Amino acid sequence: MLYFVFLPFVVLAYIKNRKVGYTIVWILLLANVIVTFVVSEVGDHPITIFKDLNPRTIYHQPTTRFGAYVVGILFGFLYHEYMKAKKYPELNGQVGARFYNHVYNSKSTRLAFYLVSSFFMVFLILIPHSELKSPEKVWPQFLSSLFNSLHRIVFVASMGLFLASPMVGRNPFMRSVLGGKFWAPWAKLTFMAYL
Repeated sequence: MLYFVFLPFVVLAYIKNRKVGYTIVWILLLANVIVTFVVSEVGDHPITIFKDLNPRTIYHQPTTRFGAYVVGILFGFLYHEYMKAKKYPELNGQVGARFYNHVYNSKSTRLAFYLVSSFFMVFLILIPHSELKSPEKVWPQFLSSLFNSLHRIVFVASMGLFLASPMVGRNPFMRSVLGGKFWAPWAKLTFMAYL
């Protein structure tokens, strides 16, 4: 809920001045990485929640989890600029328009995004399993803290890159599956449960 309360202020800053909006997003991402790293270091948190003796301080606090939400805001800004540039071609120089136009026009970029983002998503899912196999902590604390501070941000950024192609209409099958009308009742149900 804190994220929803905070979002209008970030969007308002972006609407008033795009550079200020982007600056706020990057500051928030950096703040999230630093805060999560420090909390993980101080609390001696492992990579996986199953071995954590005090998971509430890192896995349940909004201050250590908002980075993923901010990455979503960043991709929202980029996509907004792309969609606006379709209506107003003079805006094609904006970052989002250039990014998504490049995705639309470059098959090699789309393929690279699919491969690299798939690798990172699978890698970030499988890494915690390496620690589950051993009764002891496998990773040194510095690496555990680095993983804890970056894995959500990198996962959501990878997902954004993976979905860039369907979002610009270059993978209609995936777009029809992920954006299918049969998901609408489930989305409404989960949102109602959230509320």
